[in-house]
Order: sequence, then structure tokens, then C-alpha cells
Amino acid sequence: MKSGLEKKPTQCSRLVKFIEMYGSISTMQAIVELGIINPSARVMELRAAGINVITTITEGRNRFDEPCRYAVYTIKKDGV
Repeated sequence: MKSGLEKKPTQCSRLVKFIEMYGSISTMQAIVELGIINPSARVMELRAAGINVITTITEGRNRFDEPCRYAVYTIKKDGV
């Protein structure tokens, strides 16, 4: 049973863990899978903390088959 004093993972930590596990995350994945409504704000916080998050704008199609663009985030490791 949890004591209530255990620290819950932050949105930033969930975002980093997901990217480390899967290599990248899209804006929609962050919203749907991690419950992060504003992933770009979390990315800004990660960058401010010194994590090198790379944003790639990707073109795709939405559910109405209309063209759209969305961000895909990756983390650049030092020396890579």
C-alpha cells in the first residue's frame, strides 16, 4: 500500500522515459498515451534542464484524410 509520500512521476519524466524506450514520440502520442495535454511546454522545460530534445515537423493526414503537420520529438545523446 502506498503511503502517499511516494513521488508520482512527472509529465517530463514520463516523456523522457517514453522517448528512451521507443526512440521518439509524436504530439498525439504524448496526449493520448501519456496524458500530456501540452507536450511542447514539457519539451521547453526539458530543454531548460539541459536535455537536448530535437523537434522534427512531420507531414501526415488526419482522420478526415486532410494533410496536416505535427511534431515528433527525439532526444539527442551526447556524442551521437
